[in-house]
Amino acid sequence: MGFIFALVFDAAIIGIIVAVMSKGEFPGWGEMIGVVFAIWITSNAAMLLLPDGLWILGLVAGAAVGALIIAWLGVLDFRRSWIAAGIYLGVRFVMGFALAALISA
Repeated sequence: MGFIFALVFDAAIIGIIVAVMSKGEFPGWGEMIGVVFAIWITSNAAMLLLPDGLWILGLVAGAAVGALIIAWLGVLDFRRSWIAAGIYLGVRFVMGFALAALISA
């Protein structure tokens, strides 16, 4: 159940970012869930292959793949998709640190 909640939550975050940047509607749950799956698979695979100290590169790789897929779907142009992926990377980074702080407290 937690996996599905996280998937929908991340799809909502990236969808809201894309909708605000395109000044339009939410692009659709199917497309955004596909983008989130691609980001998760890429970032987790990179984190498995990299040493522990370089985990941020896994997040960057996931954001790069997300930007390419958003541009490929035609939701945003190439430059704006990279900006949206960077914003998503920042949101994920802050959420990760906030969750770690809540767990350790």
